[in-house]
Amino acid sequence: MDNIDKIRGLSSKIIIGIETGNVPERLAAIVAEVKGHGDSTVFNLLYYAKRSFPEDLQMMLVGAAEGNDLNGEEAASINFLVLHHLASLYGELLDEADLKSEDIHLVGLKCMELGGNLFPSDPAVFSGMIDRIVASHFTIDVDGIREILPVGEIILKELVTEMINKFELGDEAREAVCVALLANESLYYEKVGISQKDGTDPEEVSPGVKISRGVEAGKGDRKTVLNGSFFFPY
Repeated sequence: MDNIDKIRGLSSKIIIGIETGNVPERLAAIVAEVKGHGDSTVFNLLYYAKRSFPEDLQMMLVGAAEGNDLNGEEAASINFLVLHHLASLYGELLDEADLKSEDIHLVGLKCMELGGNLFPSDPAVFSGMIDRIVASHFTIDVDGIREILPVGEIILKELVTEMINKFELGDEAREAVCVALLANESLYYEKVGISQKDGTDPEEVSPGVKISRGVEAGKGDRKTVLNGSFFFPY
């Protein structure tokens, strides 16, 4: 919790947003300086990149996207390759933006959902590979029903569109910008729950622990809760 509170207290944060999407051919990522949150957010794009997956991984992902059932070994192979491609992309982003890993305060990650599987299956592993806190698994609860957050249609859409137009980026950058903004917003959520992998509640945050934060909105009996989770390096 201390790490999250420290990041939240910064006047300016360097955040990476990585969008794996449900399109097997590519990844989109941005590096941005973010100040404030909500309506007071100031967003300065430092670098944007779009990368294709290796051809062999593309073929595996296309098969999963077409509904082919994955056995445990196939899912593990895809997960391994996605993780290492993400780590490689992270390194490229740092090089191109002329930054060091310690300059990055937070990484936002939207996992890929294919064939009933999420890739990477555990963002904490990616967090450990890059030694940074990762915000992921953004969801929205409406009247107690939880759904994966449709990043392209979130309440930040107006701000994202403004950023896209300002920096003359293509539409493919939209969700990567959204992910970075969601990661930033997650720092300010009001309700906090902490869980270990086995579901027990630790006395203090330790490596590999997931923190979920949610904020309620709405009037009357109808409540909307926006949720995000933080994953810590092992």
